[in-house]
Amino acid sequence: ADGSLSNPITLLDNLPATNDHNSGRLIFGPDDKLYYTIGDQGGNQNRNFCNPILSQVLPTQEEIDQQNWANYPGKVLRLNTDGSIPEDNPVLNGVRSHIYSYGHRNPQGLVFSASGLLYSDEHGPDTDDEVNRIQSGKNYGWPIVVGFQDNQAYDYCNWSLIDNCASLDYEKYICPGNGVFIEESSLTDSNYQEPLAAMFAVADGYNFNDPRCGNSWICRPNVAPSSLEIYEKEAIPSWKNSLLVTSLKRGRIFRYQLNADGTAIEGDTTQHFYTQNRYRDIVAHPNGKTFYVLCDETGRTSDATGLNATSNLRNPGNILQFTLNETVSTSRVEVPALFSIYPNPANQSFFIKMNKLVIQDFRVELIDLNGQIVQQIPLQSNDLQEVTVGNLVAGVYFILLVSKEYAWQQRIIIH
Repeated sequence: ADGSLSNPITLLDNLPATNDHNSGRLIFGPDDKLYYTIGDQGGNQNRNFCNPILSQVLPTQEEIDQQNWANYPGKVLRLNTDGSIPEDNPVLNGVRSHIYSYGHRNPQGLVFSASGLLYSDEHGPDTDDEVNRIQSGKNYGWPIVVGFQDNQAYDYCNWSLIDNCASLDYEKYICPGNGVFIEESSLTDSNYQEPLAAMFAVADGYNFNDPRCGNSWICRPNVAPSSLEIYEKEAIPSWKNSLLVTSLKRGRIFRYQLNADGTAIEGDTTQHFYTQNRYRDIVAHPNGKTFYVLCDETGRTSDATGLNATSNLRNPGNILQFTLNETVSTSRVEVPALFSIYPNPANQSFFIKMNKLVIQDFRVELIDLNGQIVQQIPLQSNDLQEVTVGNLVAGVYFILLVSKEYAWQQRIIIH
């Protein structure tokens, strides 16, 4: 009666846990089932580099009968409200367990749409953070595949199989001794499912330790997604049917527009609400115009320059409120009607061309992943304009086009 908690009931006990990548997102589904994420326990990296990743390992019937959940890491679980296994869970390798999907690294966000579709986001190792539509029995690829199965910027080295692993010093981009790099295309599971989006994927040859960047951690394009909200309200028409992804590493909300049936992402990534914080969670107010963002109390994020890591969080342990600016139009305009850029990816320069039919009082800016302006671009209404970018740190940027009526962003990768 007084709102205090009492008489706890254990639904499922002895689940795997460790010092890293536990995930632990728990939500109710519209089917009155519980959905719970378990990360890969941080295997194959840092202090756990000799521990195997179990994301592709499925339990045996004997293990399930013995309530041995040791092979649950790297999975999304689905369970009845008494902790038992639902009778309609997928049968994988002949076994029905709590496992709903597998092949995950560190899935931290889970959200259902009004139509009953389940979405998640998860951390990539250096690049290719993922936004996924979670489906029963599907394999999302980790640790063999990150992002799309394109054999770009990632190969898997299984340190746990290397002779005398414990005597070695872990190095992120090598495969020592008898170890062998495995390409993404080696995964041939018929259950494999591509993500809806691979956040800020880069190609082979990308320099994750670019000397022009103040910190190698910051140079990596990953943003460390930590939660997920779906926006299905009418207050901001251009945002309707969008996924909102929080970032620990960038202190920013990344927005992904879903198509009408929610099965694909259309358009490009936009980003909002930058502060020097680690964003842990987001929720939209019922009015659709106000958003509440929970910030971590401690940890690293990017500083205002976007080139360095900092532990000096501006609002540690706070909940921030952001409200729609009523003067900003919410009308949707297709990007090609406004401008085009090429080549993309770019090297020393790229070209920007405006459509004369829509020229108004625009400003054009090049911004980095932190939303910081790195270059103002003079706008001309009729000529092809070359923009020199050879002095910028390689990575992902956005062309921001803003007028009094609307704003649009388009991503560009600079090598």
